[in-house]
Amino acid sequence: MLQLLLGTLAPLTALSTASSAYYTVSGAGNATANGVYHATPSAATFRAATGLTLFRYEQRWFVGKAGSGPVLYQGACTSTSPPSNWTTYVWKGATSPKPPPRMTATNAPAVQDCETCDYKLSGAGAAAADGCYKRSAPSLFTRSGSAIALYRRAAPGVEFSAEWVIGNVSGGVDIYASNCNSSSLPPAAAGWHANAAAVPIGQREPPRFSATVAFPLGYCPPTPPPKPKPHHRCSTPECDVIWGAKGCPDLNAYKPDLVRPPMLAPGCLVPGSGCRKATAAAVAPGAGKRVRAVAPGFEHTQVYHPLYLPSEWSRSSGKKYPVIVEYMGNGPFNDGMGDISTGRPEDSNLGWGFAQPAGSKFIWISMPFLSADLGNETEISTYWWGCPSSNAAQPCVESFNITPTISYLHSALNQAFALYGGDPENVVLTGWSRGAIATGAIGLYNDATSKLFKAFVPYSHLDGDCGWVDDVLPTAKERWARLGGRPTLYLGECAVATQEGPAWLAKLGINGSAAVSKMEFRTTGWANHNDAWVLRNSSARTYLRSWLDKVLK
Repeated sequence: MLQLLLGTLAPLTALSTASSAYYTVSGAGNATANGVYHATPSAATFRAATGLTLFRYEQRWFVGKAGSGPVLYQGACTSTSPPSNWTTYVWKGATSPKPPPRMTATNAPAVQDCETCDYKLSGAGAAAADGCYKRSAPSLFTRSGSAIALYRRAAPGVEFSAEWVIGNVSGGVDIYASNCNSSSLPPAAAGWHANAAAVPIGQREPPRFSATVAFPLGYCPPTPPPKPKPHHRCSTPECDVIWGAKGCPDLNAYKPDLVRPPMLAPGCLVPGSGCRKATAAAVAPGAGKRVRAVAPGFEHTQVYHPLYLPSEWSRSSGKKYPVIVEYMGNGPFNDGMGDISTGRPEDSNLGWGFAQPAGSKFIWISMPFLSADLGNETEISTYWWGCPSSNAAQPCVESFNITPTISYLHSALNQAFALYGGDPENVVLTGWSRGAIATGAIGLYNDATSKLFKAFVPYSHLDGDCGWVDDVLPTAKERWARLGGRPTLYLGECAVATQEGPAWLAKLGINGSAAVSKMEFRTTGWANHNDAWVLRNSSARTYLRSWLDKVLK
């Protein structure tokens, strides 16, 4: 189910917006779902008098309230119009009672029957590859009425080696081929590449697979990324002061003097991410350990946060410790020059470099961004936040819901205050890129949230300057007003902070105002958009540490 929610809200241009177009829902075990759902002007949803909507997301239909919830039922298959087959949906641990609803169409596209597929392919850049594939022979899956098939083509003269192909089984042009030759089953989406000779640039996104229990998916080992190219130096007045006429250098050419500790967890949920598998005893919070924690009220979800307690921490000391709250940048991100981001909280770096020596003084919480409320399938969002997806690369319109992210922040902080001696009077909010935007978009979201923080350290971006979520200027100005003159240190590569920061505030009409009267702008002294700058010795890191000491006195 989770994978079926990934993606963006597709406008349903084929659905009539005439007021006479509607679907009638009846027979649902949860009677609130029953009723007449009329087409809305956007043609993306149908709405009932109860306020519930019939909406489509990532090619699947749902009955409920998009974004704010609850979601009561989901289509049993992907379809362009509402399907005939529905299943119940788990929302905040509660499941709508059976039977699922029945649906009829009036002056609207006909209700679709759910096909029984061995493999369902969707979302391919080359749309001809999408569809319902059924097993016709060993290693051959075909589509009704189409010459396109999913099949295994043996490599001549090589025993036990073959590649999987999506294309014309009778010898026509291949559309996609698998990335490896040894999988006995078709690999998942990441295991495919488009035939460049047959598929135009911009249409080469591989299909997404959904599979039955009888025919699971195979696996291709990931292809090692190419060796990164050197990052270009940037020559600005700020950089030239530090490094001379050549400007700020590529930080990847300099060895770090700090190594951010991995998150200790019973199992690494994301292979290759910044966590390390550990025993249950090892993952209990303690001095000098960074462990997987879950905020109260979110135990039923897929969400967690890395929690670090300072090296001198003691439960019995009664001491209060300042708290660093950090939000991570978008991911996956890779600029090809050694600057990467997974978007996951365990891979954040800033908080580790805030104290001298590293790992002392502060409780460090790498705070997650959350998807919209998906009940027990609510998850960490690696790209933006608040959508029914872990990777919200596009706006999700009325499905956007920031409440889970805000609620998790409050709960995790209250946990740190109550259990680990966090000082509620000394909380600093920081973040990189997306996380820097979040220092305002989330940290100043409302009065109750704004009051949590004593100071702010955004790195490379400011609230509203690189929009998508919460970037409406009047709303952004309201949030900036809540800053109220609190200490803020804006850091950025090259001249991102020193030149672009004041320019953005001027565009908002607040540069020089009382709200930003204690805001400073400094360069990191590096050319990279990369939070690993703080793991290297620099004048910016030294200044940051002294600034924090003054702010948190």
